[in-house]
Order: sequence, then C-alpha cells, then structure tokens
Amino acid sequence: MHIKKGYVVVHKANESRDLTVRDINGNNVMCDYFDVNTLKHVTYTADELMLSPHNKADKSFCVDNETQLKSGGPVMMIISVNGEEVICAWNDGKANYKETFYEYELSDCISAYDAIPEVMNKY
Repeated sequence: MHIKKGYVVVHKANESRDLTVRDINGNNVMCDYFDVNTLKHVTYTADELMLSPHNKADKSFCVDNETQLKSGGPVMMIISVNGEEVICAWNDGKANYKETFYEYELSDCISAYDAIPEVMNKY
C-alpha cells in the first residue's frame, strides 16, 4: 500500500478512528484527527497504517464555504485560501479556533447556500 498526503488511514491495531495524512517523512506518517472538537496530531510508521474506506475525491475550496477534515471532526468555516493552504475556523462551544490545513487534508466543501437549496429557490 502506498500512502499519500490527504489519504484517510486507520491504525491497524485500532481501526475505529480515521486519521487524515498531513505529511510523510521517510517511513513516518504524520496524521491529524479531531477528538470531538479538539485537533490532535499523531505520528505512526507507514507499516502501522492502512487505508480507510472513507477516502473521498478532492474539491476546490472557497472562502465562506464549510469543510472538515477527511477523517471527520467539526464542520469548519474556510476563512482564507492561499495556494494549497486553507485557513479554517471552528468553535467547540467554549472557544474559537483557527488552524491552517492543506487542501488535500480537507473534504468536499459545502456552500451555506447549497446546504439549504429549498430556501434559496424562494428568492
């Protein structure tokens, strides 16, 4: 298996949590995931990981659209796009957060207008 940036993987010993591959350095695979609304970072060797069935196609990213890590987590608002870097913001009910992700880490974007087409069709 060949792991690439942006793939959704799982740890072979704990297949219950999807992880989004952020970077690869030799045999070390750096991954991101959300534990509820808290962003976590972990590093495993490539041999410890396998592909998740939840891999999705990449899409384009626009400011004010919503997205989330391919491995799940809270819905985040895109506040800036600079090349492959996407700055997202989210709230966990207690505090606001802002983090820079790479496009390949994020899932399909959802426009707030697309989320409620029946309302938009009235106007």
